[in-house]
Amino acid sequence: MKQRLLIIFTFLLLTQGSFAQDKRQKPGKHNSKVGSLFPIIMSLNYVLKDNKLLQDGLGLTEEQVDKLKKANLEFRKSNIKLTAQTQLAQIDLEEHLDNENVSEQKLLEALELVSTTQLSLKKNSIQFLYKVKTILGQQNFQRLKELISSKRKGHEKRGKELKKRDKDHRGDKKEK
Repeated sequence: MKQRLLIIFTFLLLTQGSFAQDKRQKPGKHNSKVGSLFPIIMSLNYVLKDNKLLQDGLGLTEEQVDKLKKANLEFRKSNIKLTAQTQLAQIDLEEHLDNENVSEQKLLEALELVSTTQLSLKKNSIQFLYKVKTILGQQNFQRLKELISSKRKGHEKRGKELKKRDKDHRGDKKEK
């Protein structure tokens, strides 16, 4: 029984610990170099839709833009598959935890699979960033990060303005 509780606790730490940490952090703030790169990954999909921005803003060639779009498409496809594998592994682990007759070995194997698929997701992201950096070069990669950061700040500012406007608007309706 103690071993089962230890396995459950370990599972919770592995799968939920990172989410709890993210909730405490302010948007756009990350504790590590690696963490600070993930907003780039999430925003790159939207930036890649604007050829003019990439070519004029970063001075990229059409060939570089095409390579970036291809790398992004491959990344998104593999990320979908890896996310599904991770979710299925988590469901399998939950299923094993609910089974009273499961062996410790089965639980550990299921936990290992969850950890492996989560690591694969992170590796996929880092490999994608490496490809982007290779295509762009260090200087353009830095400019891309700055471009995305400025766009994100603009969206955050606009989002705050819209929330304030909506709050004020709702307040006006309640008074009538």
